Amino acid sequence: MSYQLASHACASCRQRKRKCDKLLPQCSLCSKKNLTCTYSTGNTPPSLTPSSDVFFPNGAAAPETSKFPAVFFLDANLFQKAQFEIPRAEIPTPKYVLDLVGDIGEWRVIATKFFETVNHFMPIVSRSRLYGKLLNPLAPRRNDVVLLILCLRLICMLPAGTPMSRRPEYLAAKRFHAELEISGAFSPQVLQSGVLIALYEFGHAIYPAAYLTVGGLARYGISSGIDGAGPSQMTPPSDWIEAEERKRAWWAVLILDRSVNLGNPTRTLATQEPSPSSVLPMCDDFWDQGILSSDEPFTLSSPASLQIGRFARFAQATFLLGRVYKHVSDSTLSKDFLEEEATQLRRTLQALATIVDIEGQGRKLQFCTQAALCYSGMLLLQESYSCLCKVPSPDIHFWDPTISIAESIARESARIATSFLAKNDVGPATEKVSPFILHLFYHSQVIFLEKAKRTGIEAAAESVGVLSKVLVVMDERWKAAGKCSR
Repeated sequence: MSYQLASHACASCRQRKRKCDKLLPQCSLCSKKNLTCTYSTGNTPPSLTPSSDVFFPNGAAAPETSKFPAVFFLDANLFQKAQFEIPRAEIPTPKYVLDLVGDIGEWRVIATKFFETVNHFMPIVSRSRLYGKLLNPLAPRRNDVVLLILCLRLICMLPAGTPMSRRPEYLAAKRFHAELEISGAFSPQVLQSGVLIALYEFGHAIYPAAYLTVGGLARYGISSGIDGAGPSQMTPPSDWIEAEERKRAWWAVLILDRSVNLGNPTRTLATQEPSPSSVLPMCDDFWDQGILSSDEPFTLSSPASLQIGRFARFAQATFLLGRVYKHVSDSTLSKDFLEEEATQLRRTLQALATIVDIEGQGRKLQFCTQAALCYSGMLLLQESYSCLCKVPSPDIHFWDPTISIAESIARESARIATSFLAKNDVGPATEKVSPFILHLFYHSQVIFLEKAKRTGIEAAAESVGVLSKVLVVMDERWKAAGKCSR
């Protein structure tokens, strides 16, 4: 007797994950257990169809299909010759974002908090433009501005209970930022928001997200033309304030790209080195007040002795740090050339750190970020040559590890830490402190710890205590500090 078989298991057996003999009209198991036995009519089992309810819960709408012209990337020459335009992306502002940012009154509270704290070391948002235009009650609500407000709130949040990588504001910012990118939105506010997200990840040691976010920002800035290397795909800046804002946002990407690689300086950067003619950010005091300076703009090739703004000094230190990365990664040049270049780099970094220290008298907290980056660059140079010096060689003499270059940097680091702790005792300075100084504190702690173990000198042990304490205090603001103190 012949039996007819179905091409696939019945629905009941598939659901219960049992072996089906596929007998028609009813399989043996269903017949034995008196179950309804049904076979789908198609040749293949039915598949699950993703629904927007699964991927976009809580009533959030899935972003519309991007109307971004693919020809922009497939054939850039055709895009320019045909004078195509990138359409402005319009998607509804998600409820999960609006619930976190509140109304226009709350936006102003969030902005005020940012300018009182994070703006001291990452001044990429114009105070006058944000209050005067973007937060004007009569201005239409824009998604990129709402995202920026959410990220301003995010970067000002202090650690509390929930891990920083699981905070609702962080998850919402990452998601909304991705949705605007998918929609094809090219906007300075989207880039600024991405910078603040990356800064949050960097400061709270959320890896590999921080590294990957910075790489995405580099691509976004390059493709939008905000890096200045190609035609801009954004609407022209309405005034000098918006133009300066874009310049600062790109410098922030360069700063973050080099900062996330401090632990591995030989890793390839996501951005190219700026040229000596690259224009530096303007004076921060004028920037904060919305006043256009009559001075000529400074460039990277301008003499370091000139008095320029804090963020411009940060940019100078970042440029030198990039040169350090290139130096320690290059194994093709002669030892003599590398040694001469290393000596010159160290002197330049030391000179900039000295200038920053002089300019920062009376406002150490605002300037220690720039000096810290200089000292971190010097430590990277010292470390690379100390490794070479483990094998005695007559070719290497200036970088003999017995010469306490690293220890002098560590002592300066301990001095900065002591100054910070004193300020924190007088009035809480934690909210204003920059995460870019953590690398210096961590490596200085290691230097003193090794010296204390090797020599038993009490002063070294005391310095370890100071640096450990400052990392514990900074952990109240940036969780990366806690990672460094373990």
